[in-house]
Amino acid sequence: MIPRQPRIALISYGGTIASAVKPGVGATPSVSMSEIAAHIPELGAFELVHQPSRLVASPHMTVDDLLDINDAVDAAIAQGCDGVVITQGTDTVEEIAFGLDLLYRGPAPVVITAAMRNWR
Repeated sequence: MIPRQPRIALISYGGTIASAVKPGVGATPSVSMSEIAAHIPELGAFELVHQPSRLVASPHMTVDDLLDINDAVDAAIAQGCDGVVITQGTDTVEEIAFGLDLLYRGPAPVVITAAMRNWR
């Protein structure tokens, strides 16, 4: 029997990691994580479940966004995902990670990541 690939929810929440430069505006969250993931061949080892959320510049994130992310994590685990990766901006990554540490009580691992360089 062939072992199944780990099922990972990928929740994109904007930030620099999902930004593209727009002339006259600068880097703006506008790229879906499924588009980015398509360019990373190593992700083929996982069954990715894309759960797009809001594309937010991280300084504009609020407690409502934290609660939304927590709900999305709970939903992904309830739908059978083995783990969750959240991408967001760097300005509030520490606050969101701390908030999820207080809120999330599920069994699966949750990873939060961000980037200092925009996608394009």
